[in-house]
Amino acid sequence: MQTDNSSPEPAYADLMAEIDWFEHAMSARFTQFSDPSDRAEMPPPPATAFGENLTALGLTAGDRLIAILALMPWVAPSKLDPFFIKNAATDRCFTEFGGYSRPMHAGFLPTRQTAIFMMAGGAVDLGIAAMTRFRVEAPLQRRNVLMSHDDCYAPWLPIEPHPLWIARQLR
Repeated sequence: MQTDNSSPEPAYADLMAEIDWFEHAMSARFTQFSDPSDRAEMPPPPATAFGENLTALGLTAGDRLIAILALMPWVAPSKLDPFFIKNAATDRCFTEFGGYSRPMHAGFLPTRQTAIFMMAGGAVDLGIAAMTRFRVEAPLQRRNVLMSHDDCYAPWLPIEPHPLWIARQLR
């Protein structure tokens, strides 16, 4: 995001554009979830140096959405609060959204299930395809963007940015 000779403003502007994109994508998913007949289009990602860096790593727009989701608890945790919406039938959060919270962090912490929801909504076939993004050999793990876990298909595992990726972004 930033080089040694640049000011933090361009990196900040890029990050804000990515967060804005994520919010629009999340809104589209929630719209589709509440009304399956609504075919709201996922917005295209913004043109940012941050995005160019991810593309250079071989990541797709879907991978980029997952990478931003992983960063959200760090940079804009309140933007994930809509995932706490409760299912009126069960009086608990929707299973489809995944996620969890911890005693030391009251905010929403995304899991692979959250990423699958963001990628596929309620489409089971797309959800199964999205699971492949968590394989050890997939770009998100191979390029050290996300922390890797032994069980590549477990949807309850957290999505956490890899410390090496964060360090690269903060240079």
